[in-house]
Amino acid sequence: MRVFDVRFNDERIVYELSVQEAMSVYGSVTPGMILTNFLDSSIGIGRFAHELVRGVDCPYEASYVDTYRYIDVPKPVRFRNSICIFEHNMGQPLRRHFSDFFHHSYGGMVNSALVFRTITAIGNYDYMWDFIFYQSGSVAEKVLGNIHTHFINFKVDLDVLGVKNFFQTKDMEYVNVSLPWMPDHYAMVPQLVEKQLKTEKVGLPLCL
Repeated sequence: MRVFDVRFNDERIVYELSVQEAMSVYGSVTPGMILTNFLDSSIGIGRFAHELVRGVDCPYEASYVDTYRYIDVPKPVRFRNSICIFEHNMGQPLRRHFSDFFHHSYGGMVNSALVFRTITAIGNYDYMWDFIFYQSGSVAEKVLGNIHTHFINFKVDLDVLGVKNFFQTKDMEYVNVSLPWMPDHYAMVPQLVEKQLKTEKVGLPLCL
């Protein structure tokens, strides 16, 4: 699937949005499978985009578009309703704020996105290709957003197939890096660090 000349308020924001490749690389203890890999573009991806089922593959009320296959056929073959276009409520507000400091007020906006979807069945693999266009518009003039970090801790204690599980933590550590725009200057920036611990009492931070 390819989409060209995507515009917002008549200003181009995307020249081309397209699927270029779907690759499968296998791993195995046998010589045959360990060397197996597939580049699906070599046999064609869009040629396997068959008709979508209303109410299952896409919402029933979606708009549907036909596609045509030109390769390996004596004349073009039409695939009815092989691309669907619909608006989707993401189930979470795009923005919302309730204020009770000086006066009571609420402002919110539905997070609806425009979805272009096609599904290709290549052998035993079904690929669902979604191009999702959001309406966030998160950057604007005269808007200041200072960079800052919020730390929120969760604990999920799972015993999956018994109690012999790994205990892994994800934490932030600061590292000294060179600034890309001023290579001679350095700054301490946060970096994600994963650690595997032997017990739950080792290396846990104190959270207040």
